[in-house]
Formats: sequence, C-alpha cells, structure tokens
Amino acid sequence: DEPERKADVWKAMRRLMTRWKSIDE
Repeated sequence: DEPERKADVWKAMRRLMTRWKSIDE
C-alpha cells in the first residue's frame, strides 16, 4: 500500500465532496 497514493485519492474525494456541497447549497 502506498500512503502517498491513498492521500491523493482522499484529496480527490474530498475535493469532489466539497464541490457537491457547493452545488447543493
């Protein structure tokens, strides 16, 4: 497992979530 890769995925997911939240609001 690569921690760096995991962090990247988490960042991307978080970014998407934030975008969805912004659109929802």
